[in-house]
Amino acid sequence: MMIAVRNQPNQPYTTADLSFFQEIAEWTALSVANLRLFHAVQHELAARQVAEESLRTAEAHYRMMVESLPLAISTIVLDQPGTVPYISPQIEELLGFRVAEWQAQPDLWRRQAHPDDLPGLQAAAVSAFAENHGSFRYEYRQYHRDGHIVWIRYDQRIITVDQQRFLISTMRDITQRKQAEAALQQTQELYRVITETISDAIITIDQHSVILYANEVVETIFGHSYRALVGQDLVVLIPDYLRTLHRNALQAYVETGQRHLHTWNRVQLPGLHRDGHQIPLEISFGDAWQDGRRIFTGIIHDITARKHSEALLQDSNERYDLAVQGSSDGIWDWNVQTDLVYFSPRFRELMGYGYAPFLGGMASLDAAIHPDDRDRTVAAITAHFTDRVPFSVEYRLNTVSDGYRWFLVRGQGLWDAEGRPVRMAGSLTDIHDAKIAHGQLEELNHTLEQRIANRTAQLESTLQDLRERSEELARANRELAQAGRLKDEFLANMSHELRTPLTSILGRAELLQEDQSELLTDFQRRSIRSIEESGRHLLELINDILDLSKIEAGKITLELQSVAVAELCQSCIRMVHSTAFKKRLTVHTSIDPALTTIIADQRRLKQIIVNLLSNAIKFTPADNKIGLEARADVLAQEAHFTVWDTGIGIAKEDQSRLFQPFVQIDSSLTRQYEGTGLGLMLVTHLTSMHGGRVTLDSIPDQGSRFTVTLPWPLASQLRLPG
Repeated sequence: MMIAVRNQPNQPYTTADLSFFQEIAEWTALSVANLRLFHAVQHELAARQVAEESLRTAEAHYRMMVESLPLAISTIVLDQPGTVPYISPQIEELLGFRVAEWQAQPDLWRRQAHPDDLPGLQAAAVSAFAENHGSFRYEYRQYHRDGHIVWIRYDQRIITVDQQRFLISTMRDITQRKQAEAALQQTQELYRVITETISDAIITIDQHSVILYANEVVETIFGHSYRALVGQDLVVLIPDYLRTLHRNALQAYVETGQRHLHTWNRVQLPGLHRDGHQIPLEISFGDAWQDGRRIFTGIIHDITARKHSEALLQDSNERYDLAVQGSSDGIWDWNVQTDLVYFSPRFRELMGYGYAPFLGGMASLDAAIHPDDRDRTVAAITAHFTDRVPFSVEYRLNTVSDGYRWFLVRGQGLWDAEGRPVRMAGSLTDIHDAKIAHGQLEELNHTLEQRIANRTAQLESTLQDLRERSEELARANRELAQAGRLKDEFLANMSHELRTPLTSILGRAELLQEDQSELLTDFQRRSIRSIEESGRHLLELINDILDLSKIEAGKITLELQSVAVAELCQSCIRMVHSTAFKKRLTVHTSIDPALTTIIADQRRLKQIIVNLLSNAIKFTPADNKIGLEARADVLAQEAHFTVWDTGIGIAKEDQSRLFQPFVQIDSSLTRQYEGTGLGLMLVTHLTSMHGGRVTLDSIPDQGSRFTVTLPWPLASQLRLPG
């Protein structure tokens, strides 16, 4: 822009003019600057309109692309919790909730997540944020609005735009893939179960004869570890003389497709066991392509048992032929449908035909039946065919040489699927002489029956006497039962009447012995000690008698429980320790670590062991040793408790009397060892109630070993009462 100012001639500009001109210039420059700014702003607005239009077009294009994807996309502003600016509409098709519902309830996804999968999903998210990248992928289950489960593959990442962080996440429906994976897994599991449970061996090889797979049955048939066979050449299972043939046949088939065998189904071939012997096998083959290579699978059946059965059958057939040829019976085989009958040579001989043919089928045999026997014979055959009643008939046949003779005819029918008889075979036995003898025998039987009748009358009289004696025995038994009840009542009363004063005597004797004052003399103390020992001996005698009585009356029941063996043995040792200590006896114990517990009545088992230990102490001289051993016999499933001593021992001839009640080996009036002889009897009875036994091994003057053996079942076989 230019402004021209024309001046009058010879009239110079004044200062005011110059100031004016300067002001005009400044306004002019400002106007120009404003004009340029206007044009720049106008240009920028136009460019922005174009950019905004392009942005709207791009946004619409990208939105269309995003909303056409087979997944749901959401955007969350991380710096503004709870702000969800965008969720693609696919979310409603995916999980049934509208976009507005997801935006209004940011934690809706957490409430709809499967409770079993939510902890893992949250942990994965926390781990991703902890590693400062926030990106991760997770597969989990969400509940659809209608309640069914949808498998979701969830992907998320964090992006930053204009210094603001956004969490971009996608949710894809992978339910069909999961269902396919589950179906595939079920199919694979089914195939695995089939191959592991099938009774045949399965082997897969490649085109180079390398074993790719073998199931467990291979180990049963061939003796090789089925795992160790993988990677080996199949020839290790083939006899030497067939290995070259196998390699050539495999190579020829791979190269030309030509089979060496005319069939691959149920081919019988020998196999080689690990120990070197051959196995008869029946093999079915099949081939397929896998990963660009040809593989072969064979199903192998061990037919050793079948071959053995076939040999037995052949041997049986040979024996049958020999039996038919050597039997005294005739054999017949009737085809009911064709009426053709086979008669063995012996059959023809019995009928008097010798080796001449016996023609005419079953009709010829029917014509030979005695008229009086024909109806019941036909009825027997009919009953066999219709009701399958066993067929065994005695009737007369008209023979060529001897006329009518008695025969026993037996047979068995064969029926088709509809129940129609198709065949019947049996034997013909000549019983003529036996039948005649039977008639004579019947006459003899009649005579004998008369004699038996007479004898029966005599026996009836004798039987009456026996009945009377039986009644007398019954009365005696009732009296014995009454005596038993009276004995039980007496023992119960004796227990109460004797135990009560004994308890008082023992208690006072103990109190007097505990008195530390000097009021009692040594003689008095010895007397009191003697009173206590005698009282305890009498109490033990009473207890033994009562226990033995209860056992014999069947009134003792065992309270079975699991008993700690080591603790039980130590308790028994403690109970006899003071007695052993008085005689300066060393007590040895040996407990098998394997014998931890045993099922027994703890009180009665302790009574058994303490009784044996008391005897060992009683019959062992001072300054010697005794012992208790407990050991387990795993194979026999028994536990052995042995009490041994180095005492007087027992002679062989005396050992049989040792376990009888009220019996002691030394029964003289001057015997050295006190006792009633009931202890070992109780041990024997209580051990027997546990299902065990007591054994003795003793040498005079060297000692004895009493062993109590009890059942010790394995834990898996153990069943406690109740």
